[in-house]
Amino acid sequence: MNVNATLYAASSTDNDDCGKQKGCLDCEDGCLISWIPSKDKKTVHFEFSLPTKSENAYVAMGISPEPQMDGDHVIECVQGNSVHILRMSHNTGHHNQLIPVPPGVINNPNISYVDGILKCKFSSPVNSETTALPALDQAWYLEYAVGDVKVKGKELVKQFHSRKAASNSKVKLTEVTVIENSTPALVKLHVFMMVIAWMLFNNLAINIARNYKDLKPDCTLLGAKIWFQLHRLLIALTALFTLIGIIAIFVHVNGFTFDSNAPGPYMAHPLIGLLIVVLVLTNIFLGLLRPDLKSRDRPFFNIIHRSVGMTCQILSIASICTGAYILNSYTDLIYGLMIFYVVYMVLLNIMLFIIDKYYLNNNRKCRDKSIDKLRIFKNLLLPIHSVIQLVLAAFVASYAVAGD
Repeated sequence: MNVNATLYAASSTDNDDCGKQKGCLDCEDGCLISWIPSKDKKTVHFEFSLPTKSENAYVAMGISPEPQMDGDHVIECVQGNSVHILRMSHNTGHHNQLIPVPPGVINNPNISYVDGILKCKFSSPVNSETTALPALDQAWYLEYAVGDVKVKGKELVKQFHSRKAASNSKVKLTEVTVIENSTPALVKLHVFMMVIAWMLFNNLAINIARNYKDLKPDCTLLGAKIWFQLHRLLIALTALFTLIGIIAIFVHVNGFTFDSNAPGPYMAHPLIGLLIVVLVLTNIFLGLLRPDLKSRDRPFFNIIHRSVGMTCQILSIASICTGAYILNSYTDLIYGLMIFYVVYMVLLNIMLFIIDKYYLNNNRKCRDKSIDKLRIFKNLLLPIHSVIQLVLAAFVASYAVAGD
């Protein structure tokens, strides 16, 4: 799913008028929110259509000054226990509160659930002269949310949305507007930075430190061994890309967001992200305090440093998977790619361990041609692995942003 919804000219028979006679907000999987302004521009006629197998479901439209769900004026089409209602609510921050529907704001309501399709039709004045609904001839962001409903006695309580999105530009509901959709730039930046940081830079940094300390052992770069300088550069890039990614998403959502009522991945993703940042900065600080090679504290440092690095790498996989869930972006495909990524990394490290442990380390002074070829093969694996990681990271990042 793209994080931004589409206001578009649909191609299906039922929606041929989208972009011509009516505006349309595609809420995916056959769900559609449409509107038709009256000729005198004083009234807007709305229709919400939600295909759903559940008899307890809702579809809601938000009218907002911002592309986030904050300050939204929300109209909800809700069904539960064979009860169908149109109602209004307001978003403040990340909290939604039902509000009374003022007289004259929702007119001529018509609600039905036939053949698995929930439909709500109604009309609203362009200028309702009430704080419950803004002037519809002004430009606003349009948002939608779809989810399940829990019945509590006579109450129909909306559950956390299964999907939501917002238009990427403002629209006037008195106009039939066609707007191309795109994922917000800051979300794209966040996804790109985090995936490249952890599937490419950090992965290579760990691989070099673990398996390539014998890379050009007699050569140094700026006073240190080549493997160490490469490791340090890649860790620095990991930290830089991670911080840029975190800042980008903080700016997009106006700070840190956490909803204890949200599904697990929604709660886990920001917490995992913050934990990764803390661990990365901690590991960099530990690296600056690295004891001398002959120090008795060096083995203890190595254990801590490696453990923190591997913990970050494992958490990054969980972060990518939960992020894909939140974006609803080719989730099964990305999960499959991440499984391949983990299996590939395990097999690669086993192979490099066997090459080092049972062949090269036991034949350091050996000039046998087969051993020399094995050394060449091992060194060739590094650029090959780098290309594979780059392709995997680019593939995951592009599909996570692309959505359904």
